[in-house]
Amino acid sequence: MNILLIEDDINDIEYIREILSLHNVTVRNRPSEVESIDGYELIIIDYFFGSESALDFLNSLNKKHDFKTPILLTSGKVDLIPLSEIPSELNVMILSKVERFKDLLNYYLNLFQTDDSPQSERSIDYKTLFMDLVHDLRNDLGYALNFEQIKEMGLDDPEKEKEFLYIIKNSALFCYHRLEELSQYLNTENEVFGLAQDAFDSISNTKLIKDFRDSIVILGNQVSINKVPTFFVSVILKNLIENSCKSRDTNKPLKIQVSFVENDNQLNIIISDNGVGMPQEKASSLFHKKMDSSDGLGVGLVVLSRIIKSFSGKIIIASAVGKGTTISINFPN
Repeated sequence: MNILLIEDDINDIEYIREILSLHNVTVRNRPSEVESIDGYELIIIDYFFGSESALDFLNSLNKKHDFKTPILLTSGKVDLIPLSEIPSELNVMILSKVERFKDLLNYYLNLFQTDDSPQSERSIDYKTLFMDLVHDLRNDLGYALNFEQIKEMGLDDPEKEKEFLYIIKNSALFCYHRLEELSQYLNTENEVFGLAQDAFDSISNTKLIKDFRDSIVILGNQVSINKVPTFFVSVILKNLIENSCKSRDTNKPLKIQVSFVENDNQLNIIISDNGVGMPQEKASSLFHKKMDSSDGLGVGLVVLSRIIKSFSGKIIIASAVGKGTTISINFPN
């Protein structure tokens, strides 16, 4: 296997070269012109080079037409890597240098060498999977993380504390089940397909959806979904339903309608709400990777867009200020 290692720390270079001793490894101590990286089957690059990052290099690679070489982006501080700024078109995976680095690097090498089948339109890169997982776990584990702070602010009623602990318990259970579902999906021999209702049931106990369950109507819940695994249908539903809850109009009761419609060998998932809505120009850019995430919509919708496109899906969004938002997702079924 022909591997390019871009690394400026001599100790890390020797350590990684030892792991890769059975492979042909070319070492560079800094990113260079993208024209000179052709011919490699794998690129391993440290994210930090002194005070600089590898982002410029990745953006340069992204300008090369249809660049598909797998890239392992390594760092001892992966939490400082801005995932949303990494070009989504590249096949980039994040690998921590401090936790089971050797085992994971060998796992990826084995994966690249044993999987000779061509990538299908339905393939999901690891970055998308892990970004979705981080998005879900960060939101739900946040209840536990902020418990002490909330308690100090006045959670002195035993019943209120018990209620909040119940929320934390449900959030932890959701995170656990999410990991189980992801593990099941990664074992591609056991991909799970099912009814639309199955996908909704798997997210129905998350806090925001549970709080507004009476406002959510599901139509076509017995539709069988055969091309998109239930795990990813639930990812789509969770993101869009929660966004509807967050953008509700507090002056009127929230109404969310989720419809599953089959016609002409196609599946349509339609989520409509009567929330505050937005100007159509903002709606048109809602799923773009440069979307400002200050309102909480950024990373989740970027990941969602990538998942939908991976299954050959199309997104149509219509919205108007004060009239709510309707998002239609079309999949070949």
